[in-house]
Amino acid sequence: MQRNWSGLGCDYRKYSLNAWEFVKYSAVWCGIVLVFAYAFYHELWAAVLGIPFLPLYLRRVCKNLQEKRQRQLRSQFRDAIQSIDGYLRAGYSVENAMNRSKEDIGHMWGQNSDMGRELRRMTGQMRMNVPAEDVWEDLAWRSGIFQMEQFACIFRIAKRSGGNVSEVIRSSMGQIAGQIRAEEEICTILAARVFQIRIMNWMPLGMLFYVGTISYDLLAVMYETAAGKAAMTVCLATYLFAYVWGSRMMQRMLGA
Repeated sequence: MQRNWSGLGCDYRKYSLNAWEFVKYSAVWCGIVLVFAYAFYHELWAAVLGIPFLPLYLRRVCKNLQEKRQRQLRSQFRDAIQSIDGYLRAGYSVENAMNRSKEDIGHMWGQNSDMGRELRRMTGQMRMNVPAEDVWEDLAWRSGIFQMEQFACIFRIAKRSGGNVSEVIRSSMGQIAGQIRAEEEICTILAARVFQIRIMNWMPLGMLFYVGTISYDLLAVMYETAAGKAAMTVCLATYLFAYVWGSRMMQRMLGA
């Protein structure tokens, strides 16, 4: 999709941590490396080795938060087009239906929701004579969401071709909303499997932490000798490899 109007708005394809989030997730990473240092080496100073990996962790956090925001925006978009569809059936024009739907989204998702802000922004732009198809294309370009790009293309074609614009848009809205609902149902079905994978990812660390704390004598040789520490380093590398592999499996299952 090419962008035909250069408005200023949030780019949902990217996510930048604010100051509070940076401090919070940096503290979380420090806690994680301290737990790993204690579980695998019983030496807290070993946590220093995890500091260089903080940027990688923050990058992964940004990616997760960006994907979460896109999922929320997609759900809000589904409710928005269903609301617009209802007003079109009641005889409203597309522009007036969009203006009314922003109130519905505000009630359902909150006035500060992403789609609520976007609808207020879009209707404000249309009052300044920006074509409706341009504001939809601008939002679709910034969202990075396939269904929104699909809707923006259909909206523009319907506007240019003339005829019964409302009927064409209503038909496409129903199909797109159905696609989004189907994807959300698949994610719900896979949620239990994803939860199982997360438990399996953390279970070895929990068992090692428990045994090393409650029955230290069983693992003393692994913590107090050079050969034992080397073996624990190999175990740590194997565990991290398995964790990354499991995380990628979850991403593929969720279609990330």
